[in-house]
Amino acid sequence: MENIDIRLMLSDKGISNKYVAKKIGISPEYFSKLMSKPLSAYNRQRIIDAVTKIDKELESLQKPGIEGGVIS
Repeated sequence: MENIDIRLMLSDKGISNKYVAKKIGISPEYFSKLMSKPLSAYNRQRIIDAVTKIDKELESLQKPGIEGGVIS
């Protein structure tokens, strides 16, 4: 399996492939095809940048006092 580091990063952050694909402007199917082979340095950086942006967006959506959808 290729690109284990990126796959683990997506899994750890709970980010779906389709969101990364949308962020970089490609179809989820093409993203899956890219991930099945060793990535070029350009595509690797595009994906990592997209994951970082999505993660920051998700963090900004989290509201204080709400944990796992339950108000504490």
